[in-house]
Amino acid sequence: MQDSFIKLTDFDKSAIYLTDYSGFSEWERHPAGDELVHVIEGETTLVLLNDGIESKNKLLSGEFLVVPQGVWHRFESPKGLKVLTITPPPTEHSIIKPG
Repeated sequence: MQDSFIKLTDFDKSAIYLTDYSGFSEWERHPAGDELVHVIEGETTLVLLNDGIESKNKLLSGEFLVVPQGVWHRFESPKGLKVLTITPPPTEHSIIKPG
């Protein structure tokens, strides 16, 4: 599968993105608001990091999860994933587990 990431449109103070990829993402968080994650195709484990504790949330096609404002999170999607997100800017990234 070829990785792709596209901004579809602006929405309120956020943007709507469509992403198609496989693998494990880096950590990210959104300090200005909640992010909606909706799995269009495939599956993922969306890992949230709260007070140093990881919680793993398995999401299948058609399911969604709201990532609370400021919560570090990452995707584990070894089999591939097509996901639609409503993401408030800015996005902060980290390649190592924040702590």
